[in-house]
Amino acid sequence: FSDTSLKTHVTTLSSPEYEGRGVGTAGLDKAAAYVEAQFKAIGLTPGLADGSFRQTFTTTRTPDGQPRTLANIV
Repeated sequence: FSDTSLKTHVTTLSSPEYEGRGVGTAGLDKAAAYVEAQFKAIGLTPGLADGSFRQTFTTTRTPDGQPRTLANIV
């Protein structure tokens, strides 16, 4: 565990370029890619049988009521 590393990740993910990580925003996709890249960088094994970190799902509970495909990073 590293306080400095944790602070760096929190600062990065909360920065304006991540757009608050709102549903349907490019910032949310960017945050997912960031977390996935960090998992790879530290050598974690993907959590899914297909060798992927991304577990996708569709939700209709969005601000605009339109369905969106989202991803959990596992």
